[in-house]
Amino acid sequence: MLHRHVYCMVAFGSLFLYLCSLARLDANYGDPVSVNSVRFSREKITEGRNYWLEIEVEIMGGSNSSPDALNERYVDDILVTLGLGYSLESGESKRFRFFNAQARIPTLEENVRRSIFFYLPPEVVERDNLRAEPFAYLVELSVKGQALPTRRENVSTNLKNASLVDSFRERLASLAVENEGVLLPIYHTPFQQISRKMQVSPAYVRKPDE
Repeated sequence: MLHRHVYCMVAFGSLFLYLCSLARLDANYGDPVSVNSVRFSREKITEGRNYWLEIEVEIMGGSNSSPDALNERYVDDILVTLGLGYSLESGESKRFRFFNAQARIPTLEENVRRSIFFYLPPEVVERDNLRAEPFAYLVELSVKGQALPTRRENVSTNLKNASLVDSFRERLASLAVENEGVLLPIYHTPFQQISRKMQVSPAYVRKPDE
């Protein structure tokens, strides 16, 4: 009887911890900027087999509650970081490839949606035989250098709790450096010339040499 009581207490404790970890992902809201959706597709500029892999991260502005805000309807200095993990099938073995990239936005108005586009180039897509959707992804947001909480909309469905998100974040930090500069924001690709994409894109902060 005692063993059963102890087992129930352990099981309840594990369930409580699991639900707490989910809450860390799901509880929102009132964030100054948030992720609405993440979409994956294959796009090309010209006829032929040269498909780029496109990742569209749609974000929406919230209110700016900072006491030094220039305008409470605008959130300033937003950094969007995208991390991707792909599984590569090679015979009986399985390998993984990780990518990340960032885009900085000077300002975003409250309740306005904008799409940040990232791309993997055709040569990489063909070399690694990449499918459109990765096995996992993570979008991280910060405002004026302050990281925002990771919400359910920021991650792939298989990253079910904060522990899995943390593990994926660690793998990105250690392995994506091998592919630094491969995943590109739209302004480093030919897609910046396509008006229908730029119409839904925000303004970007770019370094003088970009």
